[in-house]
Amino acid sequence: MKIKVLRSQARQAVTLAEQHEIQQKIRTLERRQRRQRQEIFKTEDEILWNPAKRSNLVRTYIAPKPPCRCASLARLAGGRVEQHFDDVWSEPAPW
Repeated sequence: MKIKVLRSQARQAVTLAEQHEIQQKIRTLERRQRRQRQEIFKTEDEILWNPAKRSNLVRTYIAPKPPCRCASLARLAGGRVEQHFDDVWSEPAPW
């Protein structure tokens, strides 16, 4: 977004010196953007080609969550739970 604004400012610059200064800022930001993209691709490749790292990330971030209390209460009541209990017990279980 910043690059887009700077490009607009460069087109509207009154003097060549001002335009040159803005273009240097644009180049710096574009370099930073390229480095960040390269780092993202490098990290994606590490995850893609390293099964142990991928498995660890999946376990860490996509771990199964314990059921909420309303689901446990519904099982105990044979599935007959009033709406009131769903509203009261909708928070996650403490375990």
